[in-house]
Amino acid sequence: MIAMVFLMHAFLSAIFPIGRAAVKISQPVFFTGVRMFLAGIILLMYQWYQHGRFSGNFKRLLYPLAVFTLTGIYLTNVPEFWALQWVPAAKASFIYSLSPFAAALFSYFFFHEKMTWKKVIGMAIGLFGFSIMIYFNQPGEIMHYSIGFLNSGEIGLIVAAIATAYGWIVMRKMMKSHLCTPAEAIGFSMLVGGILALMQSSITEQWEPIPVSNLSYFLLYVSLAVIFSSVLGYILYPILLREYTVTFLSFAGFVEPLCAALMAWLFLGEVVTWRFFMASFLVFWGLYIFYQEELKLGYIVKKKRT
Repeated sequence: MIAMVFLMHAFLSAIFPIGRAAVKISQPVFFTGVRMFLAGIILLMYQWYQHGRFSGNFKRLLYPLAVFTLTGIYLTNVPEFWALQWVPAAKASFIYSLSPFAAALFSYFFFHEKMTWKKVIGMAIGLFGFSIMIYFNQPGEIMHYSIGFLNSGEIGLIVAAIATAYGWIVMRKMMKSHLCTPAEAIGFSMLVGGILALMQSSITEQWEPIPVSNLSYFLLYVSLAVIFSSVLGYILYPILLREYTVTFLSFAGFVEPLCAALMAWLFLGEVVTWRFFMASFLVFWGLYIFYQEELKLGYIVKKKRT
Protein backbone atom coordinates (compact mmCIF):
# COMPACT_ATOMS: atom_id res chain seq x y z
CA MET A 1 0.00 0.00 0.00
CA ILE A 2 2.90 2.38 0.69
CA ALA A 3 3.87 2.22 -3.00
CA MET A 4 0.43 3.59 -3.88
CA VAL A 5 1.14 6.63 -1.70
CA PHE A 6 4.19 7.57 -3.77
CA LEU A 7 2.46 6.72 -7.05
CA MET A 8 -0.38 9.06 -6.11
CA HIS A 9 2.05 11.89 -5.41
CA ALA A 10 3.80 11.26 -8.73
CA PHE A 11 0.43 11.70 -10.47
CA LEU A 12 -0.29 14.87 -8.50
CA SER A 13 3.15 16.34 -9.24
CA ALA A 14 2.50 16.21 -12.98
CA ILE A 15 0.08 19.12 -12.65
CA PHE A 16 2.91 21.60 -12.02
CA PRO A 17 4.81 21.21 -15.34
CA ILE A 18 1.49 20.76 -17.16
CA GLY A 19 0.11 23.89 -15.53
CA ARG A 20 3.31 25.85 -16.16
CA ALA A 21 3.02 25.06 -19.88
CA ALA A 22 -0.74 25.66 -19.95
CA VAL A 23 -0.67 29.19 -18.49
CA LYS A 24 1.61 30.26 -21.35
CA ILE A 25 -1.18 29.67 -23.87
CA SER A 26 -4.26 30.14 -21.69
CA GLN A 27 -5.58 32.34 -18.91
CA PRO A 28 -4.86 30.46 -15.63
CA VAL A 29 -8.29 30.64 -14.00
CA PHE A 30 -10.02 29.59 -17.23
CA PHE A 31 -7.73 26.57 -17.58
CA THR A 32 -8.40 25.68 -13.94
CA GLY A 33 -12.17 25.95 -14.38
CA VAL A 34 -12.26 23.79 -17.51
CA ARG A 35 -10.02 21.14 -15.92
CA MET A 36 -12.06 20.90 -12.72
CA PHE A 37 -15.42 20.99 -14.52
CA LEU A 38 -14.47 18.13 -16.86
CA ALA A 39 -12.88 16.11 -14.05
CA GLY A 40 -16.01 16.50 -11.94
CA ILE A 41 -18.20 15.19 -14.75
CA ILE A 42 -15.87 12.22 -15.32
CA LEU A 43 -15.83 11.27 -11.63
CA LEU A 44 -19.61 11.50 -11.34
CA MET A 45 -20.00 9.39 -14.50
CA TYR A 46 -17.61 6.85 -12.97
CA GLN A 47 -19.75 6.73 -9.81
CA TRP A 48 -22.89 6.16 -11.88
CA TYR A 49 -21.19 3.46 -13.97
CA GLN A 50 -19.97 1.61 -10.89
CA HIS A 51 -23.14 1.80 -8.80
CA GLY A 52 -25.93 2.88 -11.14
CA ARG A 53 -26.91 5.67 -8.76
CA PHE A 54 -25.67 8.39 -6.43
CA SER A 55 -25.70 6.97 -2.92
CA GLY A 56 -24.51 10.00 -0.96
CA ASN A 57 -26.62 11.64 1.72
CA PHE A 58 -26.05 15.13 0.35
CA LYS A 59 -28.45 16.80 2.78
CA ARG A 60 -26.29 15.78 5.73
CA LEU A 61 -23.07 16.48 3.79
CA LEU A 62 -24.04 19.83 2.34
CA TYR A 63 -21.92 21.90 4.72
CA PRO A 64 -18.72 19.77 4.62
CA LEU A 65 -19.03 19.44 0.84
CA ALA A 66 -19.32 23.21 0.54
CA VAL A 67 -16.25 23.68 2.75
CA PHE A 68 -14.24 21.10 0.78
CA THR A 69 -15.33 22.68 -2.51
CA LEU A 70 -14.12 26.09 -1.33
CA THR A 71 -10.86 24.98 0.32
CA GLY A 72 -9.82 21.64 -1.18
CA ILE A 73 -10.81 22.54 -4.74
CA TYR A 74 -11.33 26.25 -5.45
CA LEU A 75 -8.77 27.90 -3.12
CA THR A 76 -6.33 25.10 -3.84
CA ASN A 77 -6.36 25.24 -7.62
CA VAL A 78 -7.08 28.86 -8.59
CA PRO A 79 -4.16 30.44 -6.63
CA GLU A 80 -1.89 27.57 -7.70
CA PHE A 81 -2.40 28.05 -11.44
CA TRP A 82 -2.36 31.81 -11.13
CA ALA A 83 1.03 31.53 -9.37
CA LEU A 84 2.47 29.31 -12.13
CA GLN A 85 2.63 32.40 -14.34
CA TRP A 86 5.51 33.64 -12.19
CA VAL A 87 7.02 30.61 -10.46
CA PRO A 88 8.85 27.66 -12.14
CA ALA A 89 7.20 24.25 -11.82
CA ALA A 90 9.83 22.73 -9.49
CA LYS A 91 9.72 25.64 -7.03
CA ALA A 92 5.93 25.79 -7.21
CA SER A 93 5.67 22.13 -6.27
CA PHE A 94 8.20 22.64 -3.50
CA ILE A 95 6.27 25.55 -1.96
CA TYR A 96 3.10 23.50 -2.25
CA SER A 97 4.79 20.93 0.00
CA LEU A 98 4.13 23.37 2.85
CA SER A 99 0.78 21.58 3.20
CA PRO A 100 2.15 18.86 5.55
CA PHE A 101 3.03 21.47 8.16
CA ALA A 102 -0.44 22.95 7.94
CA ALA A 103 -1.93 19.44 8.02
CA ALA A 104 0.01 18.62 11.19
CA LEU A 105 -1.41 21.66 12.95
CA PHE A 106 -4.95 20.99 11.72
CA SER A 107 -4.72 17.33 12.81
CA TYR A 108 -3.50 18.44 16.23
CA PHE A 109 -6.58 20.60 16.72
CA PHE A 110 -9.23 18.49 14.93
CA PHE A 111 -8.13 14.91 15.66
CA HIS A 112 -6.09 15.50 18.82
CA GLU A 113 -3.02 13.83 17.31
CA LYS A 114 -0.06 14.26 19.64
CA MET A 115 2.61 16.82 18.80
CA THR A 116 5.74 15.27 20.34
CA TRP A 117 9.16 16.89 20.48
CA LYS A 118 10.42 14.57 17.71
CA LYS A 119 7.57 15.73 15.48
CA VAL A 120 8.49 19.33 16.24
CA ILE A 121 12.14 18.66 15.36
CA GLY A 122 11.12 16.99 12.10
CA MET A 123 8.89 19.90 11.20
CA ALA A 124 11.60 22.44 12.09
CA ILE A 125 14.14 20.73 9.82
CA GLY A 126 11.58 20.55 7.02
CA LEU A 127 10.63 24.20 7.41
CA PHE A 128 14.29 25.20 7.29
CA GLY A 129 14.63 23.42 3.95
CA PHE A 130 11.43 25.07 2.80
CA SER A 131 12.75 28.52 3.75
CA ILE A 132 15.77 28.04 1.47
CA MET A 133 13.55 27.72 -1.58
CA ILE A 134 11.42 30.67 -0.52
CA TYR A 135 14.32 33.03 0.14
CA PHE A 136 16.29 32.46 -3.06
CA ASN A 137 14.88 33.10 -6.53
CA GLN A 138 15.13 30.32 -9.09
CA PRO A 139 16.08 30.48 -12.82
CA GLY A 140 12.99 31.37 -14.84
CA GLU A 141 11.20 32.97 -11.89
CA ILE A 142 9.42 36.24 -12.68
CA MET A 143 9.27 38.84 -9.94
CA HIS A 144 5.75 40.23 -9.63
CA TYR A 145 4.69 42.48 -6.74
CA SER A 146 5.87 41.34 -3.34
CA ILE A 147 5.18 41.60 0.38
CA GLY A 148 8.46 41.51 2.26
CA PHE A 149 10.61 38.73 0.80
CA LEU A 150 7.55 36.87 -0.56
CA ASN A 151 6.47 37.61 -4.13
CA SER A 152 2.90 37.28 -5.32
CA GLY A 153 3.39 33.83 -6.85
CA GLU A 154 4.83 32.45 -3.62
CA ILE A 155 1.97 33.94 -1.60
CA GLY A 156 -0.56 32.33 -3.94
CA LEU A 157 1.10 28.93 -3.55
CA ILE A 158 1.22 29.23 0.26
CA VAL A 159 -2.52 30.01 0.27
CA ALA A 160 -3.12 26.95 -1.93
CA ALA A 161 -1.01 24.72 0.32
CA ILE A 162 -2.87 25.75 3.48
CA ALA A 163 -6.25 25.47 1.77
CA THR A 164 -5.59 21.96 0.48
CA ALA A 165 -4.42 20.76 3.91
CA TYR A 166 -7.64 21.99 5.51
CA GLY A 167 -9.72 20.63 2.64
CA TRP A 168 -8.41 17.11 3.10
CA ILE A 169 -9.05 17.30 6.84
CA VAL A 170 -12.71 17.93 5.93
CA MET A 171 -12.60 15.09 3.39
CA ARG A 172 -11.22 12.73 6.02
CA LYS A 173 -14.21 13.47 8.25
CA MET A 174 -16.62 12.85 5.36
CA MET A 175 -14.99 9.51 4.52
CA LYS A 176 -15.27 8.41 8.16
CA SER A 177 -19.00 9.16 8.09
CA HIS A 178 -19.53 6.69 5.18
CA LEU A 179 -22.29 8.95 3.86
CA CYS A 180 -20.85 9.13 0.34
CA THR A 181 -18.16 7.63 -1.88
CA PRO A 182 -14.89 9.44 -2.72
CA ALA A 183 -15.93 9.74 -6.38
CA GLU A 184 -19.21 11.41 -5.39
CA ALA A 185 -17.66 13.86 -2.94
CA ILE A 186 -14.75 14.89 -5.14
CA GLY A 187 -16.75 14.80 -8.37
CA PHE A 188 -19.46 17.06 -7.00
CA SER A 189 -16.91 19.44 -5.46
CA MET A 190 -14.86 19.65 -8.65
CA LEU A 191 -17.95 20.30 -10.75
CA VAL A 192 -19.05 23.18 -8.52
CA GLY A 193 -15.49 24.44 -8.09
CA GLY A 194 -15.02 24.43 -11.85
CA ILE A 195 -18.18 26.47 -12.34
CA LEU A 196 -16.98 29.00 -9.74
CA ALA A 197 -13.60 29.30 -11.49
CA LEU A 198 -15.24 29.79 -14.91
CA MET A 199 -17.50 32.48 -13.44
CA GLN A 200 -14.42 34.22 -12.01
CA SER A 201 -12.61 33.91 -15.35
CA SER A 202 -15.49 35.57 -17.21
CA ILE A 203 -15.19 38.56 -14.86
CA THR A 204 -11.44 38.92 -14.26
CA GLU A 205 -9.79 37.53 -17.42
CA GLN A 206 -9.75 38.67 -21.04
CA TRP A 207 -11.92 36.72 -23.49
CA GLU A 208 -11.01 37.55 -27.12
CA PRO A 209 -13.16 35.59 -27.97
CA ILE A 210 -11.86 32.87 -25.61
CA PRO A 211 -8.89 33.13 -23.21
CA VAL A 212 -6.80 30.61 -25.21
CA SER A 213 -4.10 31.37 -27.79
CA ASN A 214 -3.48 27.79 -28.99
CA LEU A 215 -6.55 25.55 -28.84
CA SER A 216 -4.75 22.30 -29.80
CA TYR A 217 -2.20 22.57 -27.00
CA PHE A 218 -4.89 23.73 -24.61
CA LEU A 219 -6.92 20.57 -25.21
CA LEU A 220 -3.79 18.45 -24.78
CA TYR A 221 -2.87 20.08 -21.47
CA VAL A 222 -6.44 19.85 -20.17
CA SER A 223 -6.60 16.15 -21.03
CA LEU A 224 -3.28 15.40 -19.30
CA ALA A 225 -4.24 17.43 -16.23
CA VAL A 226 -7.62 15.74 -15.92
CA ILE A 227 -6.21 12.22 -16.28
CA PHE A 228 -3.14 12.42 -14.06
CA SER A 229 -4.08 14.89 -11.37
CA SER A 230 -7.82 15.46 -11.22
CA VAL A 231 -8.88 11.82 -11.66
CA LEU A 232 -6.06 9.42 -10.73
CA GLY A 233 -4.53 11.59 -8.01
CA TYR A 234 -7.75 12.76 -6.38
CA ILE A 235 -9.30 9.28 -6.45
CA LEU A 236 -6.31 7.64 -4.77
CA TYR A 237 -6.09 10.27 -2.02
CA PRO A 238 -9.37 9.56 -0.19
CA ILE A 239 -8.85 5.81 -0.61
CA LEU A 240 -5.46 6.09 1.09
CA LEU A 241 -6.99 8.25 3.83
CA ARG A 242 -8.61 5.06 5.11
CA GLU A 243 -5.13 3.64 5.82
CA TYR A 244 -3.02 6.67 6.70
CA THR A 245 -3.39 10.03 8.42
CA VAL A 246 -3.76 13.29 6.50
CA THR A 247 -0.47 14.40 8.03
CA PHE A 248 1.49 11.41 6.75
CA LEU A 249 -0.05 11.53 3.27
CA SER A 250 0.83 15.20 3.08
CA PHE A 251 4.36 14.61 4.36
CA ALA A 252 4.88 11.81 1.83
CA GLY A 253 4.39 14.50 -0.78
CA PHE A 254 8.13 15.28 -0.50
CA VAL A 255 8.47 13.20 -3.68
CA GLU A 256 6.29 15.66 -5.62
CA PRO A 257 8.91 18.42 -6.00
CA LEU A 258 11.45 15.83 -7.17
CA CYS A 259 9.05 14.40 -9.74
CA ALA A 260 7.96 17.88 -10.83
CA ALA A 261 11.58 19.00 -11.19
CA LEU A 262 12.39 15.96 -13.33
CA MET A 263 9.40 16.48 -15.61
CA ALA A 264 10.00 20.24 -15.85
CA TRP A 265 13.64 19.61 -16.79
CA LEU A 266 12.74 16.96 -19.38
CA PHE A 267 9.76 18.67 -21.03
CA LEU A 268 10.14 22.39 -20.29
CA GLY A 269 13.91 22.77 -20.08
CA GLU A 270 13.75 24.36 -16.62
CA VAL A 271 17.01 24.61 -14.70
CA VAL A 272 17.16 22.99 -11.26
CA THR A 273 19.76 24.47 -8.89
CA TRP A 274 21.81 22.86 -6.13
CA ARG A 275 19.71 24.73 -3.57
CA PHE A 276 16.70 22.74 -4.69
CA PHE A 277 18.40 19.44 -3.91
CA MET A 278 19.79 20.69 -0.61
CA ALA A 279 16.35 21.89 0.42
CA SER A 280 14.83 18.59 -0.73
CA PHE A 281 17.31 16.65 1.43
CA LEU A 282 16.41 18.73 4.49
CA VAL A 283 12.70 18.25 3.90
CA PHE A 284 13.20 14.50 3.43
CA TRP A 285 15.17 14.32 6.67
CA GLY A 286 12.45 16.16 8.55
CA LEU A 287 9.79 13.95 7.01
CA TYR A 288 11.63 10.79 7.99
CA ILE A 289 11.79 11.90 11.64
CA PHE A 290 8.12 12.80 11.57
CA TYR A 291 7.13 9.51 9.90
CA GLN A 292 9.00 7.42 12.48
CA GLU A 293 7.17 9.21 15.26
CA GLU A 294 3.81 8.63 13.53
CA LEU A 295 4.60 4.90 13.44
CA LYS A 296 5.55 4.92 17.11
CA LEU A 297 2.31 6.64 18.08
CA GLY A 298 0.24 4.18 16.06
CA TYR A 299 -1.26 6.73 13.65
CA ILE A 300 0.17 4.69 10.75
CA VAL A 301 -0.53 0.97 11.04
CA LYS A 302 1.90 -1.50 9.52
CA LYS A 303 -0.10 -4.20 7.78
CA LYS A 304 0.85 -7.82 8.35
CA ARG A 305 1.16 -10.06 5.32
CA THR A 306 -1.05 -13.09 5.29
